[in-house]
Amino acid sequence: MSRSSCLVMLLFSLLRPVMAHAHDPGMTAATLLLEPARATLELSVKGRDLEQESGVRLRYDGEGNVDPAALAEQAGAVRSYIGERAGLAASGRACRPAQVEIEAIEDNVVSIIDFPCGRDDAGLTYATRLLHDIQPATVQTLLVVDGDQSSTFVLDRAHPRLNLNEQPSPAGLVWRFFLAGTTHLFIGFDHIAFLLALILWARRIAPLVKVVTAFTIAHSITLSLAAFSIFVLPSRWVEALIAATVVGVAAENFRSRDAANRWIEAFVLGLFHGFGFASVLADLTIEKDVLVPALFGFNLGVEAGQLVIVAVAVPLLRGVDHLTTPAGQEPRRAPVVVWFLSALIAALGCYWLVERLFMTP
Repeated sequence: MSRSSCLVMLLFSLLRPVMAHAHDPGMTAATLLLEPARATLELSVKGRDLEQESGVRLRYDGEGNVDPAALAEQAGAVRSYIGERAGLAASGRACRPAQVEIEAIEDNVVSIIDFPCGRDDAGLTYATRLLHDIQPATVQTLLVVDGDQSSTFVLDRAHPRLNLNEQPSPAGLVWRFFLAGTTHLFIGFDHIAFLLALILWARRIAPLVKVVTAFTIAHSITLSLAAFSIFVLPSRWVEALIAATVVGVAAENFRSRDAANRWIEAFVLGLFHGFGFASVLADLTIEKDVLVPALFGFNLGVEAGQLVIVAVAVPLLRGVDHLTTPAGQEPRRAPVVVWFLSALIAALGCYWLVERLFMTP
């Protein structure tokens, strides 16, 4: 078997798990209503994420919504799974749920849990391990409502526990959503593929900052429009459009080698990606009065993640330049390398496009 054949087989084996994801895992949402002697937790998780971690099997209708009858059949297993991974404690002792209701809402499984402990209990804490087994980078937003007061928190694997007596600082909120932005970028394989296709011809990092920043500004605009419900597009079509942008940018590499001046293209196509990021925030419980710092932190996180990818990818590509350039000559980018990688990314984009239009219910 030739070296090129081995390389192709290796790349496709590495990309198989990437191709398997029709959506980005790693986001859950919760609302906790506090009363003096009781609390009610409403917890939402994507049905397909729940299946992957808990092992339960659900069914879906033609729109991709969870079948309530199938969920009812698995209600016991779902209750057990949720009870093991999310709950309240007072003075270090677990509050056993008084009642747990499970229902299907679109493509989510929603658990409504009543606890016999509330704000008057000393040392009241909330903790979550939802999806941490399948996606360590999982982020959960928690909206705590206590009478007329409400606060938004962000929990992750590094910070899975919350003392319900503390209030989030603005800086802490921005930082947590910054982490959520970087997390989503690194598990958003279509966004990574789009970015890599943009920079395959680049040999220096500095000129690419303009390209990356144009992409960030663009998706920040549409993300904000969608977050404030000013202009929203259907998620299914947004995801398909994002896949189409991956194909388009990869195909452009066969015509143009000017990576540094693709900022206009990055801006225009980045508008579609903003609606994709908005679908992530739509699954989270965020109060209107904290949307601005949340969006600010999230966008900064995406920008930082993009710059990290660029800072890693460009030196790797330059290393390939040295390997493919004959000894004694100035290293240069071999067109066949860019064309091969672009064809691979375009094929991946086509797979996503077909999957999101025709294969995903």
